[in-house]
Amino acid sequence: MNDAEAAAVAAFPEVKRLLQLVDAGWTFLTPFTADGHVVQVQAFRAWPDGWVDVIRVRSTSDAAGARSDIGDPPQLVWSREGGLEEVVTALMELPAPGMPGAPRLSRGTSKGLWAP
Repeated sequence: MNDAEAAAVAAFPEVKRLLQLVDAGWTFLTPFTADGHVVQVQAFRAWPDGWVDVIRVRSTSDAAGARSDIGDPPQLVWSREGGLEEVVTALMELPAPGMPGAPRLSRGTSKGLWAP
């Protein structure tokens, strides 16, 4: 950990979890800002064979992670919402695509409530 990372972790301990994603090969995008304040951080990890994991963090209590294929359109196979710690842990524990236990079937979505 370099000095800037150490200072960030000292000020905001939860940043350590995001640095673990960097160490695992994730790429962080430019943070979304409003009025000079960071309001959202996003990152992704592209896997061989057409899979991608993503994370979106708005606060320590508002994060979301997902895995999808990169088809046209992409098909969501896994997602988790919750706190930063919970979502990062789930993403780090998610088996690599193609490994036993890795999600591979797309999750169904509804276009609205069906009424008889």
